[in-house]
Amino acid sequence: MTKITLTEVGNLRNETTGVEAINDNFDTLVDAIENTLSRDGTSPNTMEASLDMNSNRILNLPEAVADTEPIRKGDFDDAIEDIQAGTLVLPLAIASGGTGGATAAAARTNLGVTATGADTTYNFRANNLSDIASASTARTNLGLTALATTTPGTNVATFLTTPSSSNLAAALTDETGTGAAVFANTPTLVTPVLGAATGTSVVLTNAGNTARFVNSTDNASVQVARFEGDRATMADNDVAYNSYMLSNDLGTQSEFARHSWVAIDVNDGTSIDGRQTWSVAVAGVLTEVLQLRGSLNLVPASSGLLSLGTGSLPFSSIDLSSGSFIRFNNTDILTHSAGILTLNPGDLRVTTAGTNTASVVTVGGTQTLTNKTLTSPTIGTSPTAAGATWTNLGTVTTADINGGTLDGTIIGGASAAAGTFTTLTSTGNTTLGDAGADTIIMNAKSITKPNSCIVNAFNGTTITNVTGDGTSYQLLFGTESLDRGSDFSSPTFTSPVTGVYHISLNLVLLQVDALHTALSVTMVCTGKTYTLFSANAGALQVSGVVAITCGLGAVSLASSDTVTFSIVVSGGAAGKVVDYYGAADGTGSNCMFRLVG
Repeated sequence: MTKITLTEVGNLRNETTGVEAINDNFDTLVDAIENTLSRDGTSPNTMEASLDMNSNRILNLPEAVADTEPIRKGDFDDAIEDIQAGTLVLPLAIASGGTGGATAAAARTNLGVTATGADTTYNFRANNLSDIASASTARTNLGLTALATTTPGTNVATFLTTPSSSNLAAALTDETGTGAAVFANTPTLVTPVLGAATGTSVVLTNAGNTARFVNSTDNASVQVARFEGDRATMADNDVAYNSYMLSNDLGTQSEFARHSWVAIDVNDGTSIDGRQTWSVAVAGVLTEVLQLRGSLNLVPASSGLLSLGTGSLPFSSIDLSSGSFIRFNNTDILTHSAGILTLNPGDLRVTTAGTNTASVVTVGGTQTLTNKTLTSPTIGTSPTAAGATWTNLGTVTTADINGGTLDGTIIGGASAAAGTFTTLTSTGNTTLGDAGADTIIMNAKSITKPNSCIVNAFNGTTITNVTGDGTSYQLLFGTESLDRGSDFSSPTFTSPVTGVYHISLNLVLLQVDALHTALSVTMVCTGKTYTLFSANAGALQVSGVVAITCGLGAVSLASSDTVTFSIVVSGGAAGKVVDYYGAADGTGSNCMFRLVG
């Protein structure tokens, strides 16, 4: 194709246009000439792209001198003839392009490697170039091993140049942990994770060192440490133990305590039995003191060896299960069962001077309590000292007499007839005087019964449409203004004791009209029903309101009898329209229960 394109000039009538076209053509010619090779070497005379000879030869080349010059075919043929004749020695060049070596030793020096065998003269003719395809033969001829042709892994060359612990770790592909490399003798390990390690011993010698065992498995029960005695010829009563050492005053490690575990029975299966033993140093001798046996007994290592607490270091409490016993001298047994302590054989006696506070002593025969102070004693309903005479009981701060009589006894005054009590307290059901003939006169100005039963309860909010069509409605009293014994739970009163009670009811109804011809108020007690009020509701109502008061001045109730109130209004034509009135201040419907006798 044409390398240059010139602009044709048709005429010169337009001088400006014609001159510009001619100048442009000259510039094009100059650029084309600058892009050609100069035979005389005039610059520029260098190629800026590959030169395609299109299968044409380059003739008359001079003999090559520099490394960048082409070699002539004749020169190449001469070199081949020298190689075949064995008269040409080829130097080995190192990878960086430096000077080569004419011998194997020089080549190794240039390559920085060490010989592994005797030097051999490499002769291309003798080897017939057969080792060109055999790396092994070539290495042998050079006195090298396979490592010479192996590509090192990442960071291996760095480690070989600078063999530090960090460079070694970087060259490894499966290392774990950090820090310096360690060897077999006395290495220093910082917080190592050993895994399933085995060894003969672990010694922690530096101050402050402690052994720490951690199992971070997220289970409710995990094994943290395991101590094994792995004897090849196992036998009953084999013992393994941990020793606990401290330095004595001479700086010598001494065994101050030991924990042992014993294989009482080593037979495989359910017959395996074990024992744990604790030993401590006593007067310089390691002595077994306590054993926990497979028979579920915690015992001293020998009879009478241990005491439970001391006078200055007592236990705060000892808790034993019901049925437990304490054995003395392997004969006397103190047994507990259902709140009773029994000593068998023999008696449980209080024989030393002192005070027996808040306890009961049961004796197995006739016993004498001499010079003993009994504070607040309780004498049962059937004392065995009937007919005995106590000439002086001293000062009795509290007397609890459950039965019997006090005859001719002066209590609180100068004579029995003028007895004076500042406080008379009785428990249970207490009777004063004879019900048939005795009269008890109380001359006190005021007599209060602060714990006597009394209840006031009321309906705190109006409840609409409860009756009016003959429906029976049970009255509710949701608020208690007074309830000493917690005897009321709406709608029911429960009598705390057998007695006579005064009961009253204040009832207010709304929306009663003239057609409501009947109103009935009943009190339902355990086993019986009382009609407290019955009348024509329509005749009683004033502007739809009926307000009545009813009740029983005295009614006998047994202990735990219950009382409720019900009303019925009937005769109306509009259905259930009557409201049960209540007020938050208690001025509406309310009831009262009071024990009067």
